Amino acid sequence: MKYKVGDIVTIRQDLKLHKEYGNDSVAKNMLNFTGKKATITKIYPDRDYKIDIDDNTWYWTDQMFVDKTKSKTKKKKACQTCKNKI
Repeated sequence: MKYKVGDIVTIRQDLKLHKEYGNDSVAKNMLNFTGKKATITKIYPDRDYKIDIDDNTWYWTDQMFVDKTKSKTKKKKACQTCKNKI
């Protein structure tokens, strides 16, 4: 898995209708989302993703996205006071 739930990805602008990307192909309505940012909402064991901007309708794959933009999950910072005591 390249992405995790909460990751913000950009859908490739060059998706081709009916072309296979990984284990899924592109449906006509998926082309409405090319170039847009989306958040990964669910991951399936067969490496498919669901995203927020299509109301979780279509199955998406790693190959349908350009590299991750960012993650919505915040990284925890180490306690500075704790570091000073070590």
